[in-house]
Amino acid sequence: METALPCDPIAGALCDKGRRAPLRDPSRWHSSIISSSMLLLVAALLMVTIGPSTRRPPSTAATVLDSARSVEFLGTVAAWPVPRLGCSCALCRSAAGDSRRSAPSRSCLKIGVDPHLLVDMGPDVYNQLEVDHTS
Repeated sequence: METALPCDPIAGALCDKGRRAPLRDPSRWHSSIISSSMLLLVAALLMVTIGPSTRRPPSTAATVLDSARSVEFLGTVAAWPVPRLGCSCALCRSAAGDSRRSAPSRSCLKIGVDPHLLVDMGPDVYNQLEVDHTS
């Protein structure tokens, strides 16, 4: 029998499998805040790295790159996807029945340079990209 991890009021609620499954409640976003902060640092580093250099004249490619750059965060809520596949706890059942309570897994960063670059892709990146393209 699996023992559940202790319930941490900062990190979020647990499902019966003992995995973290935070709700969409700002007081339970501890792991998401850390993950989002790291992604922000990665985004800033990439923006500086792929941007045109000030020491040389900008080329046509650098100008196109600079004008096409954009950053989108996908799925920045949970450290584990909610609902968990095969989990029958109350949290996972309620998230399966109400899409507003579901939370994607870890964060994903898309930089809008053609072709797109994905950083820190979680296991449900396909669903995150599908939602991104339909909205």
